[in-house]
Amino acid sequence: MRGALAGDAALAALPFWVSCLYPDGRRLPDGSDVAAALRAMLDPAAAPGPPAWGVGINCTKVGRLDALLRQYEAGVEALLREGAARAWPALVLYPDGTNGEVYDTTTQRWEVPEAAREGQEEGGGGPSWAAQLAAVVRATRSRGRWRQILVGGCCRASAEDIAALRAELL
Repeated sequence: MRGALAGDAALAALPFWVSCLYPDGRRLPDGSDVAAALRAMLDPAAAPGPPAWGVGINCTKVGRLDALLRQYEAGVEALLREGAARAWPALVLYPDGTNGEVYDTTTQRWEVPEAAREGQEEGGGGPSWAAQLAAVVRATRSRGRWRQILVGGCCRASAEDIAALRAELL
């Protein structure tokens, strides 16, 4: 990514972020861990081109964000200590906004698992996606490390979900 941007002077001058997804809550689909991903995004020696202006997490279950963000914070701290990063980047979050749906790669459809469907029918299921994400954002912001935090939802988050998130954060 950084190398592709570095090959064009106009693109190399633009701020950008790199976002990763963590299907299992710990590693990227290729098996890389958070520390390796952050190094690729932020360490000038790791790839040609400028480091990312921001780092992010996308298409990952909201319940996995807090632990991942703490790993991100520890990873950025380590890069700063060793001089491989110069400053805290911005944080960009657009996690899974499916409200319980799971993508079935066989049928290529979004489906609500039986357990989630039963919880919806009983009126349970805990806090909404917006409430959960807002709580993560508030906790992360309270630690005061990130240059700024941009937040939204992945492709399954609706306009109503984003409006609810906005209401939670105001």
